[in-house]
Amino acid sequence: MQTRSTETAHAVVTNPEHFHTQPTILACAWDILMAERGKRVDLDRLGPPAHIVKAC
Repeated sequence: MQTRSTETAHAVVTNPEHFHTQPTILACAWDILMAERGKRVDLDRLGPPAHIVKAC
């Protein structure tokens, strides 16, 4: 069952064009979704995005 934080994290990750100027929010959302799967993310090793996101 998804919690509110998981639903919010999913919305953030699937709409990166709205959050591309806030990489901390994207990283936190990614961490929440990975934790939901039982995986850990080392945010200190998560480098900058390897792509550019632009709104159309």
